[in-house]
Parts: sequence; structure tokens; C-alpha cells
Amino acid sequence: MGRSCHPIFIGLGANLPSPIGEAIDTLTAALGAMPNTGIMVIRRSSWYSSEPVPKSEQNWFVNGVAEVSTK
Repeated sequence: MGRSCHPIFIGLGANLPSPIGEAIDTLTAALGAMPNTGIMVIRRSSWYSSEPVPKSEQNWFVNGVAEVSTK
């Protein structure tokens, strides 16, 4: 009996730099690494900036959503 494929959507967000670079660089690298773990990125949204809630002195967040598939 065949398995049907269902879309999987994951939210991505960061507001701090990492050894890779700024938050957007880290998120882009995370998406790029997913195929190495058997997760295929089908498509992704644009990156969006949002301020922290509640308002604070933290860095603004970079957020996005990706549609992925895996076995």
C-alpha cells in the first residue's frame, strides 16, 4: 500500500548572529543543510523582519516559512 505525501510547513526565525553570520545568513544556511539530512525544501517564503514582542532592546527577528518533504 503506497504512502501519500503530505506537505510539511516549518517556521524559521532568528534574531542573533551566529558563527555563520547574521540571522538571515544562519537561516539560509539551515535551509541549505536540510537536504543533507533527508529533508527536501520544496519552496520558501520571503524573509520578513519583525520586532520583538513585547518591545525590547533585542534585535529584530528575521522570519520565514518553508514547505519541506521527507520520508
